[in-house]
Amino acid sequence: LLDEAQSMLLWLTPVSLNSPALRRQVRLARQKGICVYGVAPEPLAGSPLPRVLQKVRVFDLPAGLAGMVSELAKPCRAVRVPFMAPPLADFVERPDELILLRTAFLTPSQDPVAASVVLTGAAGSGKTRLAMRLCQDEDIVDAFKDGILWVPLGDTPYIPAILSALHSALTGVEPQFTNLPGSIATELAGKSCLVVFDDVRSAAHLAAFPLPDTCARLITTRNPSLIPDARTISIDAMTGEQAGSMLALGLNLPSGSPALAG
Repeated sequence: LLDEAQSMLLWLTPVSLNSPALRRQVRLARQKGICVYGVAPEPLAGSPLPRVLQKVRVFDLPAGLAGMVSELAKPCRAVRVPFMAPPLADFVERPDELILLRTAFLTPSQDPVAASVVLTGAAGSGKTRLAMRLCQDEDIVDAFKDGILWVPLGDTPYIPAILSALHSALTGVEPQFTNLPGSIATELAGKSCLVVFDDVRSAAHLAAFPLPDTCARLITTRNPSLIPDARTISIDAMTGEQAGSMLALGLNLPSGSPALAG
């Protein structure tokens, strides 16, 4: 249904404001470029809006009914807020490493930091999955209000296809021209996005994606010297307990199962 919608009305109460379902609906609507409005049957003055709703226009009923009808009668065009991070399942939490990443990209008041951070470690140490886990963090998603972009690179990336995917995520349309880096830079100008460059093998690959200073970069790589001006966070292989938990997930066994002992 959302694929054909132009507007979404949210019924807001003090209880629903912090509902995970409401947060998911707002984020999904923004990814699709749908205008979001709030309808409050009672004043919400005593209930602070969560960050995900702070740009949503809220109409109090019944006083705001005429204004709401008038607003809905106007053409609406919302800016798309992309979320390109791959879905994450069967993840074994690594709290120490996740805290390091969170504090690199968030201030103590949970505002975004436009930092460049390299997440490095040996092959198989879990860099990509940890980056995916960061992108699912509620505070990270809320802070980077203009979206999260995911750029998979590797040894021989096909840059034009990746640029095309980024452009489509930002605009909702297939590109019909050749200057994709310039168009993407224009779309991102002044925006607060987190951009993940996964499995970077060459500094030249990064150079194909110009970003404004308002965007944060997380770069996963085995070679931190590729980006000398960035903060580096190193991760080690999983502990024995974490590896056992991961194996238990793969075998559909409870963590700590005797089948994994010894």
